[in-house]
Amino acid sequence: MIYIKENHSFGGHETVRLKTVNGQPIWVMNYFGGVRPEFLENKEIIEKVNSILRPVLMEVEVSAPFRGQKYFTDKKGNFYSNEYHGDIKKFSGKEEIRLIRADEKDWEIKGSHFATFNLDYHGGVIVPK
Repeated sequence: MIYIKENHSFGGHETVRLKTVNGQPIWVMNYFGGVRPEFLENKEIIEKVNSILRPVLMEVEVSAPFRGQKYFTDKKGNFYSNEYHGDIKKFSGKEEIRLIRADEKDWEIKGSHFATFNLDYHGGVIVPK
């Protein structure tokens, strides 16, 4: 289940259930985050964030099947990171997307990155009673 607000912040809850008569839940993950508030009105930034996030989430690591791969840099130099602790049994993590300042006129700032998207998540195995 994913809850998306009009301002591009969202929360979600994923549940994996056993294939039994009662569908016992065995694993859960909760997450919350989105585009940083100062960029909510900037459609160009939101489109860039989505263009990075979609393919990254399609390349989930088998050993850590929560959110995307650990690191990704696109052809323009925009950067995605997924820092997490733990394993499939119990984990927490944080995603971040940092866009590059390619069009900046100030040479000291040009080429630097700025954070545009953050998401926190946690979860793990549910031990049946």
